[in-house]
Amino acid sequence: MISVCILFDVVSFNRLKDTIHNISFYLTFGNQDGEYIFEETEIELTEDVKGILEKNSAVPFFMDITEDDEELFYSMDNESVYIQMDDFTIDFVE
Repeated sequence: MISVCILFDVVSFNRLKDTIHNISFYLTFGNQDGEYIFEETEIELTEDVKGILEKNSAVPFFMDITEDDEELFYSMDNESVYIQMDDFTIDFVE
């Protein structure tokens, strides 16, 4: 059995002037028709797991999807994809 993961790389860029860590937010990801693979799913990129994020750098993260969601994922393209991120929180490294 093959497990499918989605790589989110562009979500976690640090364009701030300071180094940050402990990033969290809620992710909704699916298509424009309201079918979602993730709906208001809490994402926590803690320092323990992802380290610190220097300015002008990025940290990728993977999300497993269910077998049922694979068909939806593979049916999406740049025109039909819907992604929303809410309630960002970060800590600044002192």
